[in-house]
Amino acid sequence: MEHFKDFYNIVKLKYELITKSEEEIKTQLQDEKKLTLFLETVELLLKKEEAFLFLSNNFITKINNIVSNQRFVLNDTTIISKLNEVIAKLNELAVLPNNLKRVKALNYIDYQNEIRHIQYDDLKNFLGAMAMDYEVLKTLLNDDTASFPHDEIFLSSTNYFLEVEPAVYENREIRYLTKEKIDAIKKKKYSFQNRYIKKYANLTAFNFKNLWY
Repeated sequence: MEHFKDFYNIVKLKYELITKSEEEIKTQLQDEKKLTLFLETVELLLKKEEAFLFLSNNFITKINNIVSNQRFVLNDTTIISKLNEVIAKLNELAVLPNNLKRVKALNYIDYQNEIRHIQYDDLKNFLGAMAMDYEVLKTLLNDDTASFPHDEIFLSSTNYFLEVEPAVYENREIRYLTKEKIDAIKKKKYSFQNRYIKKYANLTAFNFKNLWY
């Protein structure tokens, strides 16, 4: 369960870095407990998906500004130590050669496209899909998949979860909701332009069945 919480927090952090401003994130960190969770999640992201931070120049700057501003209002030496470690690591990444950052970012995108079984050639669409992972996770946890309107996104996130954190589906209710949603997508009629979604749904159903049907 702890592992799932870590995964959830990483997905949420990526969503916030993509969709929220520095000020919006700062307003959420008004107490030391929330700040500690933020720092711990940044550490996890650095350990597991460091390359994500190279998708936009704003990500490292945003985190650095958020945590640096907290340094002077904290009293807890443990949190201050963790904060300084995060800042030091971010500064190491910030000064890497641009060509290395680019290679890491491109490899990360290739990997994500591969495990999602879909090709996002446009960075804006790719980041949008990554942000929506959080929305998909929320709909699963809130038993609200039927009203989730983005079929391609749901399939993309499902493939991502299956590859990176299959424990998401250890929950019987989440398994049921996912299977029900995939089956509903398979039965839908699409325009000629969107007919690929049905094929994508069949592929996702196959991947899901291999683990959880």
